[in-house]
Amino acid sequence: MSIGVWVDQGVVIAPVSADQPGQPTVLYEANPVILSANPDGKIFKMIFGSANGACYAESNNGISWTRYGSNPIVAFGAHDYPQMTKIGSTYYLYDATAAGPIGAYTASAMNGPYTLQNANAIVRTQTWETNGGFNFIGQLNIAGQIAGTYYGYYSAFKPDNQYSIGQATSTDLINWTKNNAANPVITYGTPGSLDFHLINNVYYGWTQIVQPGIPNNNNFSIPSDVCRFSSTSPAGPFTPLPVCASYRTTTPEGVGTVKGQWADPCLVEANGNVYIYTSIAVDGSTAATQVGCALASNTTIANLIAGYEGMFNIPIPWGTSTTPLQLSTLATDTFQRADANPIGGNWTQLYTGASFSPSQLASNTIEGSVAGNNSDSYWNAISWPNDQWVSIKVAALTDANCYAGINLRSTPGAFASANGYRIYVKGPFGVGAKYAITKYVNGTFSNLVAETTLTVSANDIITVSVIGNQISFYQNGNLITTLSDSSQTSGQAGVLNVPSAGAGVAGSRISSFSGGGTQVPLLPSTGAAFDILFKGRLYVTRVVSGL
Repeated sequence: MSIGVWVDQGVVIAPVSADQPGQPTVLYEANPVILSANPDGKIFKMIFGSANGACYAESNNGISWTRYGSNPIVAFGAHDYPQMTKIGSTYYLYDATAAGPIGAYTASAMNGPYTLQNANAIVRTQTWETNGGFNFIGQLNIAGQIAGTYYGYYSAFKPDNQYSIGQATSTDLINWTKNNAANPVITYGTPGSLDFHLINNVYYGWTQIVQPGIPNNNNFSIPSDVCRFSSTSPAGPFTPLPVCASYRTTTPEGVGTVKGQWADPCLVEANGNVYIYTSIAVDGSTAATQVGCALASNTTIANLIAGYEGMFNIPIPWGTSTTPLQLSTLATDTFQRADANPIGGNWTQLYTGASFSPSQLASNTIEGSVAGNNSDSYWNAISWPNDQWVSIKVAALTDANCYAGINLRSTPGAFASANGYRIYVKGPFGVGAKYAITKYVNGTFSNLVAETTLTVSANDIITVSVIGNQISFYQNGNLITTLSDSSQTSGQAGVLNVPSAGAGVAGSRISSFSGGGTQVPLLPSTGAAFDILFKGRLYVTRVVSGL
């Protein structure tokens, strides 16, 4: 069963002469200026920030983009942070360099020319907006209006080296007044640029956060993934859905690091699909960004908010939560019973051969029974679904020749003809530990991820899922890496211990096990949906039934 709707499309706007493109705003509308329109008369249009100023590009399919020959459309000569909103037939561009102030520009075409209407639309005046070391204010986005008053949200960098969001109001979209008494109004997860959509009288905003429980840089609000907020009023308060909507999955996005970036989201609905555009970076503290994209096919934004989103076949990272949201638990063992050799019960030896021996139960853990040998066992009490996952708590890894890990889609029998995925962490605990993802096809071994350094501590939770062709590896709910492989399609799931000869059988121990399959997660909201898409996205209405 597939889980998650977003399919990562990779980099769609790459740097030119190290201009660091990011901060995308995308519309799908008529009147192209670079390319020919699609059969419906429309085309994708993007404004993005760069080291040279705000730039413009067009695309027929939302993935392959052509830059405007007259870029930048608003020149700064320093990295800028533009956000654009279309109200009626007017394009409002809010742009600033890092330290601000935010200027308000208008144009009658998305590519300009833009006229500066207010150079000081929002200026840093409050303590929470002034860091001292890195001053930042920008990313003004419009949520909606009440009785002619527009509510906008902007981000600033606080003295604690984290971002927060402030609120400001305007009656003309040019002159803005801050909500000084309440600011900052959104602080959950150190958020940034918000992209708003009004659906069924609820205001939804997508923004980047540092997900609670995920290892982070303690600075610059990274690593960042995208979260969804909601409110019944454009004036707020906005409440987060406490799981990620979309997240880092590739090396250019810094998956598994404390500095990666999947940020500054912009959603657009077109041609029966929804596209999310983001700023991506391996190291978000250097601002060496690119524009990335993910695609949700055959859906609408209204459908997205009726459930949890997530990346296709990659469970939502869960941080400090317990069971992953999109995974169902079918098997558990805490090993709280008398010692036994072999372990017996619901466990069966997976692989046999000269260097293999049964697992045993000792001191309320599972371990190998012969030092220097492999002990792989699978849980025999269920019929494992093809899409499966296993989670273990690692209790001991005494030295560099001790391994503990997980088997997925494995076929029991002689190891010389083994089939399956074998994923492990390798001691000793600390910064010198490693992990690897391997596969065996008819006894032939190959690395999918060769041994890679990973800090591992006692009682860390290692989780691996294989859903469709996608294998995802998590440490304590943090997605470390994900990859695609189609060589194994079904089989048993379980655990492995390899205690070194020097450490003895207690050198590799696992103190808990759980596993299972996938599930369709509970919906955070249900019902029909009425769309009024802000930031110019289509401005259409639709009713979605059967949610």
